[in-house]
Parts: sequence; C-alpha cells; structure tokens
Amino acid sequence: MKRVAFVVLALLVATAGCVPGGSITFGEQLVVTSFDADPLTIAPGESSTLSWTVQGATHVEIDPGIGSVALNGSRLVSPTATTVYTLVATNAAGKTASVTVHVVVSGTPSPAGVPTINSFSAAPATISAGGSSTLSWSVSNATSVTIDHGLGSRTSSGSTTVSPSTTTTYVLTATNASGSATATAVVTVSSAPGLPVINHFTVTPDEISDGDSSTLSWSVSGTGSISIDHGIGAVAPSGTRSVSPSATTSYTLTATNAVGSVDETVTLVVDEDVPEGEPDLVITAIAKVAGSGGYRIGYTIKNQGDDACASTTSKLYVGGVYKASDSVPALVAGASTNRQFTSWTYNPTTMAIKVVADANDVVDEEDEDNNEKSVSVTADVVVNFVDKANLAEWKTGSPETDISFGGSTGDANGFACYRTSVKLEDGDTYSKVLETHPKWVGNGWIDGFYPEMTIPLGAWFVADVGFINGASGSDGVTFRVWFWQDGSDIPNVLDDVDAEYDGDMDRLEINLASIAGRTGRIGLQVLAGSSSGQDWAVWATARMLR
Repeated sequence: MKRVAFVVLALLVATAGCVPGGSITFGEQLVVTSFDADPLTIAPGESSTLSWTVQGATHVEIDPGIGSVALNGSRLVSPTATTVYTLVATNAAGKTASVTVHVVVSGTPSPAGVPTINSFSAAPATISAGGSSTLSWSVSNATSVTIDHGLGSRTSSGSTTVSPSTTTTYVLTATNASGSATATAVVTVSSAPGLPVINHFTVTPDEISDGDSSTLSWSVSGTGSISIDHGIGAVAPSGTRSVSPSATTSYTLTATNAVGSVDETVTLVVDEDVPEGEPDLVITAIAKVAGSGGYRIGYTIKNQGDDACASTTSKLYVGGVYKASDSVPALVAGASTNRQFTSWTYNPTTMAIKVVADANDVVDEEDEDNNEKSVSVTADVVVNFVDKANLAEWKTGSPETDISFGGSTGDANGFACYRTSVKLEDGDTYSKVLETHPKWVGNGWIDGFYPEMTIPLGAWFVADVGFINGASGSDGVTFRVWFWQDGSDIPNVLDDVDAEYDGDMDRLEINLASIAGRTGRIGLQVLAGSSSGQDWAVWATARMLR
C-alpha cells in the first residue's frame, strides 16, 4: 500500500554518489512517421521522389548515396537498378530507428538477384479487439510467396483481410533460385477502447459520365455512429449506396465513438468540361497563436490560382488524428488570409501538426495534390525542474526532517541529488536525472517545493519517472505533483502516478489551465510503500512546457 496522506515533494535516486551540476539531454519519442517513394516503380532513366517525416531525432541519414538530411523533406532519385533505400534516425540518447523503401527499376535485377518485395503493409496498422486489417503486398522476381500465421502461399501481388486477437507480426517470404527476401507488417490490437476503424471506404467505378451511377461501399469497426456527407446522412456500420452526382464529388465518411472521430474521403470523377482558370488553395504557414485558455493553431491559407474560390473547410490533424475544423470564407485569386482553429487548445506533448485546405474537396482546383502542410511545432520549455532542483526546499519524513540538496546516498533521512550517466529501469542510460529517496522508514516520504512562480497561459507539466536499474526490491512508490498557491495554507494535488519496478518508465502529463495566471510554488513528491527497500525513485525529466 502506498501512503496517500499529504507530504512535501521529493525525488528518488539510485545507488551511487550524488554529483551536482552537469548537462542533461531531453528527447521526445523517436518516430519515423513516414518514408515513401513515389512512384515505387520507374523505367530506366526516370526518377522517383523519396519523402519522409521524422519526430524526436537529432540526426537523419539516408543510404545509399544521399547522406544527412533534415527531419522532414523529399529528395529526387534516379537509380540505374532496383535499389533499397534505408532511412536511419538517431535521437539525443543514441537510440536509432530505421525504415526501408524499394525503388524498382523495370527490367533490372533486384540486389543479389534475390526477389524484390516492393511493398508489404497493414491498413489499418492498429485495430480494436474484434476488428480487421488488410495486408497488401507486391513482389517481383519471385517463384514463390508465402505469409506466415497460416496464410500460406500467395500470388506475387494481392491483399487479404486478417483479424488477429492479439498484436501480431506477419512475415512475408519471397523466394527464387538465388535466395529469399523477407518483409514484416505489424497489426497492433489495442486492448483499450480506441478511435473507430474504417476498414474500407470505396467508390466503384471512380469515374463516370454525367448521368451514370457509381456505388459507395464501406465497413467500419468500433463506432457508435457513421455518416456520409452530400445528403446521405447516417448509415449502418457496413453497406453500399448508389450515387449519381452531376459533377465531380468527394464523399467523406465520418465514424464517431466516445473516444473521438475519424474520417476518410473518396472522389467520384464525373467527366465534364473543365474551365481554363481555376482556384488553387495552399497552406503557406502554421504556428502557435495565443488565445483564450491557451495556445491555438493558426495558419495562413492562400488562393494561388487564376480564379476566385468559394468558401471551404480546413481541417486540423494532430499526431495523425482529426481535432478541429475551420470555415474559410471565399478568396479571390491571389488572396490569402490568416485563420486559426478555435475549438482545440494546443497540447505541447504532441507536436506533429497537419492542416488540410478544402478538406471536404468541394472546389475544383488547378492542383488537387498541394492542399496539405505538415510541421513539427516546437514546445517552449518554461522551467526545467530537474536542472532547478538545487533551488527547491527539501524535506523528508516521517517525522518531518529538513535536508539539503545534494546529500549522501547513504543518508537514512533520505536525500535529493543529481545522478549522472545512470542506467534506469527501461535499460537506457541518462546523462542526468533527479533522484529523490524517501526517508528509510515504512511509508516514508520526500518532497521539494520550488521558488514562487506565476503559471503562464497554455502551460503543461510533463515528467518521465521511474527507478534506477536494479531496484527490484522496491514495493513501488507514488510520484506526485503539488501547487501551493500564494496565500493558501496547504498545497493542492495536481496529479500523481503509482510506479512499480517493471522495466518501463511512467509519465505524467498535466494541463495547468486550471491554475494559469496564479502565483505559487510547484512541488515534487515521492511517497514510499510499507517497505523502505530500494526506493531508488528518479525524475528522468520534469518540465513545464507551453
């Protein structure tokens, strides 16, 4: 059992001596969001465009022959033979992530004469229990193609639907006389309720003459309600609908449950005369904008076409998930306007932002493929509580005892100090962390209150917490964050998390909107369990962001 009574804030440390000072590197999660080639197959002498998006990296490199590149970008390549390009991203902690993509040059052999796996993917990659995903693949120069988990022999290209009950890695093996090549696709089965999953949404055929008909077909899992625009309205989780628009129309299916909404759009082209001059909407800039209750996402949209544009809808996606819409007024040719999404408050823990102009595709444009812009919005660090720990007032108990920061790790009264180049329970080595060890008694505690500050608008408290490697004897602790408002007799709990020594770090993400503009002291606290053994609790990161 963990002690839940009020105590002052503390940080937990490991076994070696405490060393004040030193540098520290914090990094967000390392993710290769995308790495694609368009087109995947070219003729000799033609080119393909590599494009990529990476989060949380300090260095990105592409081989062969390209070298260091920016976190987000594109590069034109003209290989003379089928080539496997490899992107390797590295973060400040030395962790790496790599992704490959094949560019097939028609009529040329694949590397070493073995088969070429042009693509192997799962869509969607994450499903809820009971849902389904579609595996799709394309293979060249193979005499046999097989997929494990009972799927068996397959043709060189195709697709199949799978419904695993647990997260499953599917392995495709392509074989010829020269050897074998393999590729993997992971279908993650979420045990927690998640967003709805659109298994498929298609229109067949996707091009008709004026007066003809086409059929919409869809299948959705994990949803409470489903609707299709352009007057169709609410529909069942799966079904078909015949449509006969008089002009090219994009149909958007929106699926909603208690977690949120997802949508998918298909376009039915109706053959008709296209005017010579058309509008062309582009997003030219995205930035944080101060607003009521916090920061909003602002953007600039421009009509760079030769004709006026009617009113449209822009949509905001954060980490790939739809968050908000904005109604954009009509724009004459060459005009631009600054807009913002007022219904969503910026969260500095999620920085991948995408804005889509004419998201419902209601306007015929000169270029239909340039409506999106993606950026990584940088969070501002207001206070680094690890670096400022020497300024806090530290106490332990019980009974309550004043201690000095940087004390000995052998002090039975408990201690708060820096640990450098220390390995934590997740197996990673951190350059500097804050260890806060409670008093070495049953249900002991430690806390530290920082100097008075005014909480800024749009601020969040974000921390990664856990144990120093080897603390298997601990019965767990509670990491807690307090706010002691100026003039109040006692502090208020902002949030806490119960942590066990389980090989994974825990995380606190606290929206400080409820105390924005107030002046007071932030406190960090660790509460021990009934045993005082190996409570080597650390704050690997603890920052106020906005």
